[in-house]
Amino acid sequence: MSLDLEELVQRHFELNREFRQLLKMKDGHQLGPPATQQEVAKIETKFGVHLPKDYRSFLLRHNGWSHFDGELDLLSTHQMLDKRIRNQVDSIASSLRDAEVIDSKTVFIVEGSPTGVEIAFYDLSSQGSGQSPTFHHWDGEELDEFSSFTDYLEFSAEAMADLVKEEKARFRKQKGKP
Repeated sequence: MSLDLEELVQRHFELNREFRQLLKMKDGHQLGPPATQQEVAKIETKFGVHLPKDYRSFLLRHNGWSHFDGELDLLSTHQMLDKRIRNQVDSIASSLRDAEVIDSKTVFIVEGSPTGVEIAFYDLSSQGSGQSPTFHHWDGEELDEFSSFTDYLEFSAEAMADLVKEEKARFRKQKGKP
């Protein structure tokens, strides 16, 4: 499937909504309003990063996404600058380094949960060499690597589509329908 970033965001958003409806869950997921160029530049300056084009584009259209996947948030620029959240994020990154899940000292976390079990981050160690940073997702057990934020969103949307199919099949089975 080759959707542009915004089509992919909307597909994932609708699948998330459908999944929550099937489970009769509160629909708390929400895309943030656009970030300004100044907000994104402040993040890049403060953390010494050059955000990849697709992630930067996402922030300029949707400054974060609350409950992107369950309790996971794609962090807004405001969350990234919040000291309490930053301390939690730095602690998670340190724990992952200590557990040898990641070896890079230069990670930039863009997704997290209040429990800190799942996160997604850029490994910025290759940034100075002209290569694009790789995007990673840690689910508490397995570390997945993606070539870009867009690839991660596509993977996540496909996983959400599978969950929706499974729930629909479970409901049909409960009702005695094939």
